[in-house]
Formats: sequence, C-alpha cells, structure tokens
Amino acid sequence: GVSIDLTYSINDKVTVYSEFAQLSGDTNNPYNDNSSFDTTLGYGFIPIGLKVNFGSVLFIMDYRQSSENFIFHYWDKNYEHNRVMIDSNNEPITKESLLYNYGKQKGTNLGFVANISKYLKFSVGYLYMKGDKWDSQLEDYKKGKNNSLYTKFEIDTSRIPKIQIAEVFYQQTNTNKPFDFEPNENTLIGYNIGVELANNLSLILKGRKTYIFDGENYKSIKNTQIETSIYF
Repeated sequence: GVSIDLTYSINDKVTVYSEFAQLSGDTNNPYNDNSSFDTTLGYGFIPIGLKVNFGSVLFIMDYRQSSENFIFHYWDKNYEHNRVMIDSNNEPITKESLLYNYGKQKGTNLGFVANISKYLKFSVGYLYMKGDKWDSQLEDYKKGKNNSLYTKFEIDTSRIPKIQIAEVFYQQTNTNKPFDFEPNENTLIGYNIGVELANNLSLILKGRKTYIFDGENYKSIKNTQIETSIYF
C-alpha cells in the first residue's frame, strides 16, 4: 500500500490534516455467478481532519470515505494474528482475500488523548463507518455498520527508573457493535513493558490475547513475545 498525508498547523493548538491511502493487490470474488466483480483492492481518503490541543487533552476528529475492497487501519496492532487465519475447512485464508466484505463506506473518526493524572495517560479512538457490507446469507451486499474501537492506558515511565514502556490496550475493529465486547478474530487485548538493560539496550515484553473460531465459538489464544531493542 501507499499513502500521502498533508498537515497544516494553524497555530500552536490547532492542526488540520488530509490523507489518501491506496492498497495494492486483489481480494476474492464472493459471487458464484458474477465473473465481472472487480477484485482490485481499493482506496480510502480523509478530505479534512482536525486536531486540537487543550493542554492536557488532545482531541482528534475527521471525516473519511472509502471505496470497495478497503478498510482503514489495515496494518493495525492485530495484523500479525489475522493476516493469515485457518478457516473451518482447515485451509489458510488471508486478510487481503476477505476485503471483498467491505463496499463503499463513509463516516467519522473521533478520538482523544488525556493525561488523567501525573503518572497516567488514557487514549481512545472510535471509528464509525456506514455503507455496503457483504451478507453471506443473501449472497449480496446490504447496508450496514463497520465500526472500530481502540483504548489504551499508559504509565508515565519518566519517573520510574529502568522502565521505558508500560501500557495496556484493547482493540476491536470492523464490527457492527464494538461496545458489546463480543470477541472475534479482530479482537486484541495486550500489554507492553520495556525495561532498560544498559545504555541504548532495552528488553521489551509483549503479551497478547487474541481469538480464533473453532467451528462453534471463538476461543482465546494467549502468547508472550520478548524483544531486544538496540538504539544508536
């Protein structure tokens, strides 16, 4: 994919921005009797967005639209999990091949980042989109919602010796009702903890809880990663 971003600072508190993104590749054709379906991946754009800094709170709002075969935040925090999944027939299926589920859509993105204490920062983002979505029972597109929610709590580690990162987050993307907190393959719960081992050397502990469909229900999968980062 490729994207272009433009930002303009009106003053120290207000910034406006615009963005265009294009994915490259092909998705599946969901129709059994329509060979003319265009499988080329689509684009999304933000004609106008606004960021306002109130000191301890950063507010973000934008209007956005997308074409067929496209979703915003394609490479999100859960990409390593759902970029390739195993279906009920024990066959691999890629995230790219499922983009046919999304037709033309438009909506609003809202978010804010707030310092709720001297040591704790809270951020939340909510993407509300409406448009065409594939219905497997109808075997056609119908109007629907495609919403996403992201929240994070982050500790200010500047006052804690040797700790560089300490955060927990929750992500639920591309669903009708993200506030129902019903897990699926797009649900992610995780944490990151970074510890300084020496000058320019850090150890990062990453914990993740994701979900896979076992044919009847979604079951949770937990994994832990340990990374070493060297800073030059």
